[in-house]
Amino acid sequence: MANRSYLYTIRKENSRVNGICECNYDIPLIFKILVSDNTQMIPSKIFQNNEFIALQGDFQNGKIKLYHFLDKLLSNYESSIDDLVSKVENTKNFFETIIAEYFYLDCAEIYDMHTAPLEEQNKKLFNEINNIHIEIEKFYKNLDDVIMEYTNLKNSFPNKGLFLNTRKEKAKQELKQVKRKIDNMLFLDYWTNTLYYDI
Repeated sequence: MANRSYLYTIRKENSRVNGICECNYDIPLIFKILVSDNTQMIPSKIFQNNEFIALQGDFQNGKIKLYHFLDKLLSNYESSIDDLVSKVENTKNFFETIIAEYFYLDCAEIYDMHTAPLEEQNKKLFNEINNIHIEIEKFYKNLDDVIMEYTNLKNSFPNKGLFLNTRKEKAKQELKQVKRKIDNMLFLDYWTNTLYYDI
């Protein structure tokens, strides 16, 4: 089983917890954005551990912050990223169906891949989220670099010379890999109510 980060919503009136997304071996920026309003460190609802190794944030304001982020993505990258408009629309449509008071983020499995104490790692993530504007700036810098890599590969796509078919196939695979890197950075195609842990 892959080590994952898990994102849920919580209803205050009945304490109901619903899964909305999970990510293998990483904590996507959009998870951090969603839990970035009135963020609190809390015990895990998945694992039996009394330490404060999970995070909770306000649902409505977290959703608003995500929408602002998505709108800026569209404004800056619509022409550079394939299917970005549909990815953003699908994401917003997904969240418009949800009624909740909190986002809940559990990254204990990600922390468990490292040697530092779980609560110490959660505190580090908490601090990053409290400075989410810095994380977003880093994201844009990395995204610009990857888009430049993708553009350069497209512009240098082979169209003549020896062993053309072999070179074309290699170039196609390289383009796929870079496009997958962009998709994984955005992480907008993976919303689901069925997660590995049903709390």
